[in-house]
Amino acid sequence: MSAKQIKPVQPEINHSFDLVRLTHSKQLCDFSPNTIRSFFDRGLRAYRHGKMVMFSRSELEQFLKTQADSI
Repeated sequence: MSAKQIKPVQPEINHSFDLVRLTHSKQLCDFSPNTIRSFFDRGLRAYRHGKMVMFSRSELEQFLKTQADSI
């Protein structure tokens, strides 16, 4: 018997998933959820799916660079 090769159904994606749940912000970004909520009020984009709220790590990094003097 010969070994069968399994081919992937979906093509590989070269970029990583960038969204972080608001409830995991302390562990992943060292900002409390309340701090991230205040950033939402200042212009950071929030992504919502039902009751789940997420934000982008790269957008947070850009936000912090542009708002460095007011934080």
